[in-house]
Amino acid sequence: MEKFCAALRLIRNSTDIGAVLARGSANFAVIQVLGAALAYLLQVLLARWMGADEFGLYIYAFSWVAFLSLPAQLGFNTALLRLVAQYNVTGDYSRLKGLLQRSNQLTVLSSFIVAGVGIGVVLLLRDSLTVGLLPVIIVAFGLIPILVPAQLSQATLRALRYVKEAYLPEYVMQPLIVIFIAFLVQIASGSVNALAAMNIKLLAVGLSLIFRWFWLWKLFLHNLRQYKPVIETRFWLSVSIPLVLFSASNLILNQTDILMIGSLINPAESGIYAVAVKTANLTAFALAAVNAIAAPMIASLYQERRTQDLQNMVKMATIWIFWISLPICLILIIGGHLFLRLFGEEFIAARLSLAILAIGQLFNAMCGSVGNLMIMTGYQNESAKVIAYAAIFNVVLNGSLIPLFGIYGAAISTAASTILWNIWLMILVYKRLGIKSSIIMFMLPG
Repeated sequence: MEKFCAALRLIRNSTDIGAVLARGSANFAVIQVLGAALAYLLQVLLARWMGADEFGLYIYAFSWVAFLSLPAQLGFNTALLRLVAQYNVTGDYSRLKGLLQRSNQLTVLSSFIVAGVGIGVVLLLRDSLTVGLLPVIIVAFGLIPILVPAQLSQATLRALRYVKEAYLPEYVMQPLIVIFIAFLVQIASGSVNALAAMNIKLLAVGLSLIFRWFWLWKLFLHNLRQYKPVIETRFWLSVSIPLVLFSASNLILNQTDILMIGSLINPAESGIYAVAVKTANLTAFALAAVNAIAAPMIASLYQERRTQDLQNMVKMATIWIFWISLPICLILIIGGHLFLRLFGEEFIAARLSLAILAIGQLFNAMCGSVGNLMIMTGYQNESAKVIAYAAIFNVVLNGSLIPLFGIYGAAISTAASTILWNIWLMILVYKRLGIKSSIIMFMLPG
């Protein structure tokens, strides 16, 4: 026991790369476990309180919010991870201050434009919408100007390695607020409809944004008051804009299936399928935990030209990710129906979809942090092209298979697309950086 405690103290105090990665990943893992439990509980409660139809409307509308918030972010949600880490390492605080100011100015403007255009289009198409969807989706679009600065502040905190402060508002605060208020609505009226749930979500996101801004100011921003901002808008946009394609394509890969099921079948099926997606994502739990701290570390190590240290970190991270992800995947394949039954008997229909999606997420975990390795080292344009091609493949495959096989076709399309872009990026990472990133590569001789 004394040796174990001594090892923990060594990890806590060491500046070794492995120890830093372990501390950061462990911090996020604790938050993620709690957040995943709360998010899952929230989805279970909403599905039971709302029923499949109302829950489907809520999921379908929020999927559009996630989709449209990407162009509003102008790629800064990802670019900040690289640039903030880079300026912080080099001590270039004038450019760091200018970057934070200009990125927020541009994205606030773009988020209001996107929300306004979205509401206008929905009003024009209101006669063709599913009954009850119009007010839900209008409120949902009102989330965009709140969600965008929330994502930027999260990226800034992550780049500065304030992992807990970056994720606590989204992973813990938001679901607790929604659960509490939705419970009160359920007690008062006997049910929670999609419009009420969306209004509660809007309030929760707004409150979590306020807390994240407070932490960001307290932990870091107040130290920048003495610096005069240096503005390099054209350069920053040259980095961020290609990432819009990357992020949008990545979101298409994650949301196309839900949106196309809602459009080609009905929103209720979207809700059932979304539960399978949410559950399958548990397989990528370790990948998300490691990526949270690995992304800024990759940027810093690459900036300092510490190639061997970068390879060691990537290998260590990939091994951790794989051996945690494998048993989770097996549990979901064998006992997935037990998880789905928590949402209600009608959700068990997504059992096969869950198994297929879990296999896709396991392959994602096996390939490691390939996306971050490309983006954080300046190869964002190539990475964006790969994800864009995979997104097109995903849309075509979903359009072909959903009419034939329903939600099972969507699961096959998404899993196949996930495998495609992971293999492609894994090869590019090795060609461009000389870094082995996949558990498959580590098993091969030489």
